Amino acid sequence: MVEELQNLPDKLMYYLNNISNDYEKYIQSPEYEYSYYKERMGRYNAKNETSFKSLNTNNDIVMAHNKYLSKLPIKPNIVEAIGKQIEDMFPGYNASNSGMHLYPSGGFLGWHTNSNAEYTRVYVSYSKQGNGYFKWLRNDLKGVSQDTKGWMMRVFDTSKPYLWHCVYTDEPRISIGYRLTELNNN
Repeated sequence: MVEELQNLPDKLMYYLNNISNDYEKYIQSPEYEYSYYKERMGRYNAKNETSFKSLNTNNDIVMAHNKYLSKLPIKPNIVEAIGKQIEDMFPGYNASNSGMHLYPSGGFLGWHTNSNAEYTRVYVSYSKQGNGYFKWLRNDLKGVSQDTKGWMMRVFDTSKPYLWHCVYTDEPRISIGYRLTELNNN
């Protein structure tokens, strides 16, 4: 259901390492707004919000509320270069950026399906210690994909039957997402 890739191509790692080299700068930047996030989201129990017990699949949640996650200030040419490297990994597909977020320690993105945008998704994420996870559920199959130290990639499909998924982290975490669409071969 969710494919994990940890040994990523050198060219892709070149661009990703440009981002992780600025990790400390990002978590010190005004864009991070950690205190604002904690103030607004402090009323939530993030681990409870991302538990399987809290999931109600009777009501579709198209997109999780991510208003309080900080958008990463990555240069457009780096975002495009990462997309090109992902296209090289998935021949016949176009990769378009769907998000660039910096999660604070204790940050989360609640359960959702992305049912309004049925694509194959590729997310690359970075954390120093691997203290986060991506949980998922499709029909009766469920899983927890633990973050690893450094960069990793997850690939999953959001078409029917929908894949419910959520994210939680105990440390600052970078996440960059792409949607894969088939190239028109006509």
